[in-house]
Amino acid sequence: MNNYFILFANCIPVKGYARSVVCDVQTNTFEFIPNELFQIVTEFKENTLQEIIQNFGKEHESIINEYFNYLEEKDFGFWNPTLIPELTPISLEWQSPQRITNALIDVKKESTLPYHKINKELDELGCAALELRFSYDIRIHELDCVLSFFEKSTLRSIDLFLIYSEELTDDSLSKLFKKHSRVFNVNIAEAPFSKDIFLVNKTVFINFVEEKIEPSVCCGIVNPTYFRINIDHFTESVSKNNCLNRKVSIDGDGHIKNCPSLPVSYGNINEMTLNEAIEKKGFKDTWSITKDQIETCKDCEFRYICTDCRAFTEDTSTIYAKPLKCNYNPYTTKWND
Repeated sequence: MNNYFILFANCIPVKGYARSVVCDVQTNTFEFIPNELFQIVTEFKENTLQEIIQNFGKEHESIINEYFNYLEEKDFGFWNPTLIPELTPISLEWQSPQRITNALIDVKKESTLPYHKINKELDELGCAALELRFSYDIRIHELDCVLSFFEKSTLRSIDLFLIYSEELTDDSLSKLFKKHSRVFNVNIAEAPFSKDIFLVNKTVFINFVEEKIEPSVCCGIVNPTYFRINIDHFTESVSKNNCLNRKVSIDGDGHIKNCPSLPVSYGNINEMTLNEAIEKKGFKDTWSITKDQIETCKDCEFRYICTDCRAFTEDTSTIYAKPLKCNYNPYTTKWND
């Protein structure tokens, strides 16, 4: 009764309007807790169990014990006879030395994009992740040629969105990605079948789907499938926009944007550098729009682990409107169809 319950530093509680969650950024999981328990583990973290029960009243002793049993069962913390000052909380400050952390390039059949120039400029900006989205059934040899431009880049990962063709067999893809080892995730739409496979010693995940998918239409969808529960995404969401922060995009016509689905272009890649574009007035304005500023999102328990979208919102008259394609209601805790 005179012990203190100490949450592990990687277990971070987040309060929503109707309920809260504990996000374990080490195991990449979350669990729901009632807001009353959020209050206990945040406002009374320096109180013993006995002091907590005294504060809320003896009549609540049973439920308080249940709360702490739940936290123990989920391995969110431990009991200790004293507080441990050396156990400091994880810093929620997000930092990155990269001027651009991720890039998105849309490619259509008639696109004439200067890939060598793009690769050089992304390297100069320190970009670590690239997504290439092809809106047509690109040939294997053509895809090989595009990926070759990034063969000696500083990119750590490349994701692909492709339209199915009969050339995209397991064997041909395996050979291709053995050569281009930065590719980790591939989504292939309009296939005659649906399946998930791992290739190249399980380092490349490939998802075949039968549906016709327009990447721009899928932009901004918010659902639990896209939740990311890790320290980098969590801390970025606290102080930055987790979709547009340090991001640069190039659409199929070469226009440089924050996102291909946003209307504003800051120039064309065939006429200016990426560095010149991102330094233009207004380009970085969206980088610091946080979930704590966005209507409805600011009351949501998922706000630091979900995704955001500024291209499709419920109210175009304000930059702080809720994402249009989020069907979650934090006031009722229901996902609407």
